[in-house]
Amino acid sequence: MKRTPKAVMTWMGSAMIIAGAQASAFAQVSDVRLSGAIAVPSVSAAAVSVALGAPALLSAPAAVAAPSLGAVTAAAAPVALPASADVPAAASVAAAPSAATFSSAQTIARDAAPASGETGGGARAAAALGAFFDHSAASADEPAAVPASGAAAATPAESALGRLYPRVVVILDTLDKPAQEGDKLVTYIETLADKGVRVVFATARPEKGENSAESVLISKLKNRSGNPVIVASYNGARIAAHNSKAANPKPLIPDQLPFAEATVKRFGEIAQGVQKKLTGGSAKIATFGRPNLEAPYIFGGEIPTGVEPAAWAAAFNRALKSAGLSYKVETGNDAEGKAIFLTQASSLKLNAGRLFNAIYAAAPDLDPEKGGAGALKPGQVLVLGDPAKAPGFLSSLPGRGYFIHGVTGSGSIEQALGAVLGLSRFEQVAVNKYQLREYLDWLERRQAYGPSTGAAANRGKSSSRWRNPNATGWHQMAYYRGIVMKETMSRLYHLMKNEAYDEASLDAAVSLLEKLWRYPETSGLRLPEELKLARQTSGFKSTQKAGLEVAKRWLKNYYHRHFPDYPRNLNEKVVGRLLRLARDGDSVTLNYASPYTGRAYKVFVRPDRTELWEDDRGYILVGHVYRTGREPYQTQFDESVEVNLVGRALLEGDAQKRADGRWYVNGEPDPRVMVVFHYNTRDLQSVQTPAEVESHTPEVTALIEKRAADKDYQKWVEQKEKDNERARANLKRTVTREANAKAKKKAAADPR
Repeated sequence: MKRTPKAVMTWMGSAMIIAGAQASAFAQVSDVRLSGAIAVPSVSAAAVSVALGAPALLSAPAAVAAPSLGAVTAAAAPVALPASADVPAAASVAAAPSAATFSSAQTIARDAAPASGETGGGARAAAALGAFFDHSAASADEPAAVPASGAAAATPAESALGRLYPRVVVILDTLDKPAQEGDKLVTYIETLADKGVRVVFATARPEKGENSAESVLISKLKNRSGNPVIVASYNGARIAAHNSKAANPKPLIPDQLPFAEATVKRFGEIAQGVQKKLTGGSAKIATFGRPNLEAPYIFGGEIPTGVEPAAWAAAFNRALKSAGLSYKVETGNDAEGKAIFLTQASSLKLNAGRLFNAIYAAAPDLDPEKGGAGALKPGQVLVLGDPAKAPGFLSSLPGRGYFIHGVTGSGSIEQALGAVLGLSRFEQVAVNKYQLREYLDWLERRQAYGPSTGAAANRGKSSSRWRNPNATGWHQMAYYRGIVMKETMSRLYHLMKNEAYDEASLDAAVSLLEKLWRYPETSGLRLPEELKLARQTSGFKSTQKAGLEVAKRWLKNYYHRHFPDYPRNLNEKVVGRLLRLARDGDSVTLNYASPYTGRAYKVFVRPDRTELWEDDRGYILVGHVYRTGREPYQTQFDESVEVNLVGRALLEGDAQKRADGRWYVNGEPDPRVMVVFHYNTRDLQSVQTPAEVESHTPEVTALIEKRAADKDYQKWVEQKEKDNERARANLKRTVTREANAKAKKKAAADPR
């Protein structure tokens, strides 16, 4: 097994995050020779209860030890709810007669026979035969999402076709209160385990003790010899199965290393030195470790009375840096309200590789390296977690195709598990492509600059297009250029489609661009209010000429790439291929649904131009998008969710999916899909089959879920809206002020 690179952990209030990767800090201190022992008074386990009250899951896209998984989702198999579970009334239907016995066949024949006054093939016959075939389908030999050996026997209260369950459910700890025996949360976890679903509970809390994995949830669950719940405590430093009452259960995989003894001693020395510097005293600092001070994953101590926690943390961290230790302490309060400081072993982070290796140790049949039909696939895994607390873990899952559902507390975990069992429902989520693109851009900035700079609210700075609310509108230029270029290209292709070739030549195109740029309203181009205001400011006007030149360069580059000998072959390239332009209709509505929670998602997408090509292999649906901003790398483009959304929109808008599950265009099956993004200097394209397009469904639904559950992002959006309102008001004041100044200047220049 690969050893996970160590990383520096920090405590932010009650949440832990990764501060950064580093070389082995244990190696740095292992050679230090310290004489004498430090007397360390013990502190009760309650000392860290508050700091661990709502732990975040530490994660980073580090090296993943688990093998790469495929992206194929297994088909459903019938699985029953236990008789004790609450089942909606709609599901309480009588079981259909089985075809396995002659008596069942007689029953079906009797029920299907026409009643007095009824002709053959009536409603009773249809109902009886429908029930029979529904029941037969439920016993078909199909690959199951949950192994048949783990499924409970069907009950009359169950739907004839059963439900599709994930094979593995990973619950990332967002519990805001301890579970109680008889809670729905406990009942739902037990029910899933009864059905053969592997349930994993991953938490930053200790394994046992106060405010631990055991106290908040695991102690309320049954000890199971078969299919036990897997507990990843200390953010995966220790992973064991809940299958015994042993005080120290055997881990499924070797534990990660805690703090080295020399490191613990050095921490104690630093604590004494900081105390002497800040207070002048020499009393022993009361320190503690979890699970113990001899081999702690968490080290901390009490802050001396009268010392400000912030001052203590700053002095301690400076001392750590001077000693060459890449750790960081944070402060908090224990259960008794005493101020404490904490730090965590650098090797400790929730690592997807360790988690899956533990799952494979508990269930070897799921291990993809061993092959076989039972190997686990990403589409058979459901992850419940808070994307704001575990972004690294969610982004480092091995392979693609995991179903992710956002949860932010005990209630939302309970609701999600209830939805998996068919006992609760979620409202439909509707977004458009641009909202998802904005979220992806925000995630990229947060990954590049860290959580503290990922949201404008955290920086206290505006994050909207108006970075400075007092600015005069010059930074609106890129936004304006994108709108004008899309309208220009739409009008040019409309002219080409109608064979008005002279009006769409390069010279005519440049003239059209200049007209739209300088006189958008009179040219029929509708602008948002903020752009109307921005165009009246001196800041915008001072950069308008340079912005127009950039737009002209984009247009000329496009013509040189696509129409080098305009208008030759234009009829074949445009007229014979063009299906529609964005101006011709509404957005295409894409409908997605999670196979496990049943949640429905609706995404609105509108390609700038749609075409139909044909070659010797068949039809190709082509979607074009014009981009005037930063150009991505090809790999970034290929992996973009936005590219997949455009590809899906081509299928939904211009192809037909028939009963055989295949897509058709003009009666021909399996059209290919090509998505082309046009940038200033080049075109990026991706060609996919319908199966490849549809295989990205989990990624799309996961992105929507993460966006809906990401509280940091929601705060950023809220702050952005406030900034936008301020910016609009400032722009109005700027326009009024400049207009008044212009009028005064004109009046002063008039001799009359």
